Amino acid sequence: MTRWTPHLAEICAENGLLESKTDIYRVPPEISIPFCQTQLLAYEEISRVVMDNSTPDSKGPQFRALLAKAHGELKKGVWLDHNLEITVAKKAG
Repeated sequence: MTRWTPHLAEICAENGLLESKTDIYRVPPEISIPFCQTQLLAYEEISRVVMDNSTPDSKGPQFRALLAKAHGELKKGVWLDHNLEITVAKKAG
């Protein structure tokens, strides 16, 4: 999978947006676990709304089982450690 986020400011500029820039922020350790919990909740919502949930073996239920394992690891103190990449730009005119 290609990471497009590092190039989003360029993509914005190519499409006529002005003053596009990307800033990178590190998630502070004191909010890392709540941040991960929020991500897991968002992923669960996606699994219910977007993924196939027609049978217990469908992608949605399978993904939620994986999320439950991730949540178990989170309870043990393991979390996702990554940076937030935020791009802003202005519309021309």
